[in-house]
Amino acid sequence: MTSFFGNLLKELKYRRQRKVLILAALVFAGGLTAVRYLWRWRSPMHVEHVTRMEAPMPAVYSAIRNTDYLARWCPTAGRVDSINEEELHITYRNRSLVIRNGESEPFHYVEKKIWDLRNDTEKLYVRWFLEPQNDTLTRIKVEMHGKLPGITGFSGSGRQARKRMRNALEALRNFLRQRKRNIRLYAYDKSLRMDSTYYIYKEYPLNGRFFRYFYDDFATMLLYAVNKQIYRASMRPFLIFYPSDTAFRYKKFRIAIPVKEIPRDMPEAYQAGKMQEAAYFGVVFNGNYDYLLENLHRSTTYLPDTVAISSSQPVLLRFKRGHSITKDPAGWQTEVLYPLAHE
Repeated sequence: MTSFFGNLLKELKYRRQRKVLILAALVFAGGLTAVRYLWRWRSPMHVEHVTRMEAPMPAVYSAIRNTDYLARWCPTAGRVDSINEEELHITYRNRSLVIRNGESEPFHYVEKKIWDLRNDTEKLYVRWFLEPQNDTLTRIKVEMHGKLPGITGFSGSGRQARKRMRNALEALRNFLRQRKRNIRLYAYDKSLRMDSTYYIYKEYPLNGRFFRYFYDDFATMLLYAVNKQIYRASMRPFLIFYPSDTAFRYKKFRIAIPVKEIPRDMPEAYQAGKMQEAAYFGVVFNGNYDYLLENLHRSTTYLPDTVAISSSQPVLLRFKRGHSITKDPAGWQTEVLYPLAHE
């Protein structure tokens, strides 16, 4: 009798252990399946942030678009794979970053797509909207969205993305401040004279589209004069700013290319003018052209009280040393020439 009950207890214990093992195996298999599903599943994410930076829009755009600048404030940026007018391909770690630029009034935007090189699936999409508020202030809106791994999605990826976004914007802000500090302005110790010359020009209102006019037409006009063999290289190209009713504020400007003679078959979009010989007081600044307008306004603080400036005459901005002389923007020099009221 004792033996019978003992065998029965052993049988029940064995069956209970087997059920526990089977249940544990089912739980493990189910957990593994759930983890695989969560890993493959992509949870949508969308975050955005708006801020303003005290920098001209071209300076902000260059910091995002230029690979040399990008590597200075964005430490994750790596080597450049390829570059053309439309797209820029950068590889870092195991990911590829594609930057595409474009325009959508009134914004200037930069798109970034980050791809995972291991499975070639899109992970993240970033768009920077840049809107000029004035010559020295830019509104920035950053949007980040994409489909992240489910486990990442459940771990507060939105908060992490916002934190990374704010940190990146702060790094960009510090970089732009450093760039501005590196720009040196100084005044000449005496006046200078500009010879009279003919020039071809296009005239524009001075508004938020200044840099688009400048970058789109300046090189085209200069190339036209060079190809026609009429470019007067000794004078250097310049911009002419026409004053408004407020002192040192301007309502319109011209892109002017000095020429030896006026061509007869000049394009309809171009006009011809003549600059008379005159005396000017000059202020010089170094660096590329992202801060042209800001430096134009800053240069007024370098005018000595002993110099009488004619506020009714146009101010010239002459490109003394540029890309044709040195490829390094730090070596470029631009003159702001203020007309003297009395010679």
